[in-house]
Amino acid sequence: MPQEVFNRGGNIFSNEAHIFIIKPDESLINFKKYFDLLSKEEKNRAKFYHYRNDAIKFLIAHIFLRLILSRYLRSSPKSIIFKEDSYGCPFIAKNNGDNDIEFSLSYAKDAVVLAISKEFLIGVDIEHYRQLDFTQVAQTCFSQEEFLDVFKDTYNKKEIMYKFFLYWTMKEACTKLLGYGLSMPLQNFSFKTKNKEIDFAEDSFLYNESSFWQLYNFNNIRLERLLLKEIM
Repeated sequence: MPQEVFNRGGNIFSNEAHIFIIKPDESLINFKKYFDLLSKEEKNRAKFYHYRNDAIKFLIAHIFLRLILSRYLRSSPKSIIFKEDSYGCPFIAKNNGDNDIEFSLSYAKDAVVLAISKEFLIGVDIEHYRQLDFTQVAQTCFSQEEFLDVFKDTYNKKEIMYKFFLYWTMKEACTKLLGYGLSMPLQNFSFKTKNKEIDFAEDSFLYNESSFWQLYNFNNIRLERLLLKEIM
């Protein structure tokens, strides 16, 4: 996907979604060369991270974001202006290139994912599989049906982790798409699973509009370590 996209100049059609994934490895990027692409606000935000690795990941993610979007907006990476809505969700200022471009950015422990669309909203989330207090989080954020589905086999720890993060990433992605971020209670809408497929639950307020939505779950994706070098 990445090389094909750049060969055609970052063109995207209204029925497409382009997904880019990288490993935020400091060794793959020349900070001296690309640090100045970032805005003053982005640089200042990185200073609030307690751990250096988290700050580096944030900076790489936003350099990555600017370099990719510049291909679609037909503008320089440095000139792209981002704004935030009343819920803190970022969007591209209307004076930047193609006004129909939408994006969603997410990063976890060892990956950054960027989703781009044209003329329709998009949301993406990525999570690193890890041990949590799944019961406590699910009781707070999941519907009763989702909770029961996650813990229906209490002895299968691997399946519990898989189901938990499946629901969690879908919920996070939808809040980004809707533009509410985590200000929207995650129990306000729910999903159902069947044979590893996921869809909106019938009692979800989003169910009546589900024909306009497409849900995708990508698991165990191979990280593309060369992507940064391809676009720089």
